[in-house]
Amino acid sequence: MIEFLSVRFKNFGSFGNNFTEIDLNSRKTILVTGTNGHGKSFALLDSICFGLFGKPFRPINIPQLVNSVNGKGCLVEIEFNKSNSHYMIRRGLSPKLFEIYKDNELLDQNAKSKDYQGYLEEHILGFDFAAFKQVVILGKSNFIPFMQLTPAERRKIIEGLLELDILADMNVYVKGQLGSFKVSIAEQESFLKIAHEKIKSQKEFIEKIKNHNEDDIKAIEDKIKSYEDDMTLASSEKTNILKNFNKLKTEIKENKDNIHSLRDVPAMLVKTETLELTLKDEIHSLRSTATCKCCGQDLPKDQKEKHIKEKEAKLLECRKALVTAKSKNEELKDAQELLEKQKKEESILYSNISGLSYRIGNADSNIKVLEKEKKEKETSSNITSFQASLEESESKKLEISNKLQSLINEQIHHDVVYDILKDGGLKSRIIKHYVPIINGLVNKFLGKLNLYVDFTIDEEFKETIKSRYRDAFSYSSFSEGEKQRIDLAILLTWREVAKMKNSLNCNLLIFDEILDSSLDATGTESFLKILNKMKSKCSIFIISHKADQLSDKFDKLLQFEKKNNFSKIKTNI
Repeated sequence: MIEFLSVRFKNFGSFGNNFTEIDLNSRKTILVTGTNGHGKSFALLDSICFGLFGKPFRPINIPQLVNSVNGKGCLVEIEFNKSNSHYMIRRGLSPKLFEIYKDNELLDQNAKSKDYQGYLEEHILGFDFAAFKQVVILGKSNFIPFMQLTPAERRKIIEGLLELDILADMNVYVKGQLGSFKVSIAEQESFLKIAHEKIKSQKEFIEKIKNHNEDDIKAIEDKIKSYEDDMTLASSEKTNILKNFNKLKTEIKENKDNIHSLRDVPAMLVKTETLELTLKDEIHSLRSTATCKCCGQDLPKDQKEKHIKEKEAKLLECRKALVTAKSKNEELKDAQELLEKQKKEESILYSNISGLSYRIGNADSNIKVLEKEKKEKETSSNITSFQASLEESESKKLEISNKLQSLINEQIHHDVVYDILKDGGLKSRIIKHYVPIINGLVNKFLGKLNLYVDFTIDEEFKETIKSRYRDAFSYSSFSEGEKQRIDLAILLTWREVAKMKNSLNCNLLIFDEILDSSLDATGTESFLKILNKMKSKCSIFIISHKADQLSDKFDKLLQFEKKNNFSKIKTNI
C-alpha cells in the first residue's frame, strides 16, 4: 500500500513563491471549496498528477503550469511511504527538475528522463497515469468514465488493477525467447546437416582407402624396386669410375713430379743457346782478325789457332748440351699437355661420381619415404587417423543433436508458457475469477447509491445492464444522474479490487465537482455515507462549490482564495 503524506508546491499555476502544503494523510473527509479560478484544481488535481507523472490532470500545456507572474521556480514535492521506505518526488519547471529520493537518498539519475519516469511507475508506484485516474481521482474535466472506454482500454485498466501487467511483460519476454529459439534451432539444424554430410564423406573416403590399399602398396613396392635397381646400378658405375679416378690421380701425381723435375729445362735451354751464339761470335772474330780483344795486341798465328781450337771444342760440347736441353724441353711440353688432359678427365670423372652419389642418395631417400608410406598403409595408421577424425565428427554430431533436442524441448516448454500467458490463457482465468467479484461489488455499490439495476460485465469487458424487471439497458440510455451513480460504483469497485490485489491500494481519494453536477439529494446523501465509512482508511477530498450546503457534512474545510493574482489557502479547519 502507498501512504501519501503530503504535497507542497510553489510557483505552480496561480500559487506564488512561498510553499503551499496540503496534508494527504488526515484520514478525514475534506471539503475543498473556493471561487472559480482560485486554485482548487491546481492545488489538488494538477499538483499531485504533475508530481507523480509529469503531467497535469487537466488538459493544460506543461509550460502554462509555471506561475505567469514569477515566470520561474515552479516546484512540486510529494512525499509518501511504501514497503517500509520513505519517498519524496521533486519535479520542477524553469529550471526543469526531476528527482526521486528514497529514505533521503537521491536515486541514480543516469537514465533518460523517460526511463526515470518508467522506473518510478513500474518499480515504485506500481501503476500508471491511466490507472491512477480511474482509482484515485474522479474529475469532470479530464475524467473518462470506465463505461465510455473501449474494450481494449477497459482491459488495460483491469489488467493493471489485477497486476496482470507482469504477465504481459512475461509474454513479451517469452515471445522474444521463442524467436531466439527459432533462430537457434534453425542454426543447429544447419550444423547437424553439415555434420551429417561431413560424416558421409568421411565414411566414403575411408571405404575408398580400404578398397585401394592393396593396389597402393603394390605400386609403392614397384617404386621401391625401381629405386633399388637404380641405386645398385649407380653404385656399380660409381665403383668403376672411382677405380679409374684413383688411378688417374696417381698418374697425375707422377706427371706432376716429372714436370717438377724438368722445371729448370727452359732456362737451361736459353742459357745454352746464348752460349752457342757467343762462341760462334768469338771463333768468327778470331778468324777474321789477329788482334786480341782483351789487350788489342796482334796474336801470333799459333796462339790464334790454339784459341780457335779451344773455342770450337767448347762449341761442340755446347751443341751437345743444346740437343739434350731441347729434348728435355719437348719432354716438359708433352708432360704439361698430358697434365691438362688428365685434369679435364679428372673433372669429368668427379662430376660423374657426384651425379651418381646424388642418384644413390635420392634413391635411398625415396625408398625410406616409400617404405614409411608402405608401413603406414600396411598397419592402416592412416585409416586409423581418419577413423579417429570420423569418431570425433560423430561425437560432434551427437553433441549438436542433443543441443538441438534440448532447444526443441525448451521451445515446446516456452510454447506452453506462451499459450498460458496469452489473453485466452492464465489472464483469462484470473479475469474470469475476478469478474463475479467485480460484478458483485458494482451491484453492491449501486444498491447503496439507490440505483437498483443488475450490472454485469463479461470476460471481454462488455457490460449488460438490466432493470429489476430484466429489461436490458445501455449505459447511454440512463440519465446523467444514473450514469454518475454507475461511474461512482465502478470507481469504488476498482478501489476495492486494488485493495484486494494491493496493486493501487492507497490512502487517497479525490472527487472534483462530483456533488455539483448530476447527483440528486438522495444520491449525494447515499454517496457521503459510503465515504464516511471509507475515511478511516483514506483521506477523501471533494472539490465543490456548494460549501454552504455541504460544509456541515465534512470533517474538514479547505478553502482557497486569490489575492493580488496569487492563490493561497484561506481556511484550513
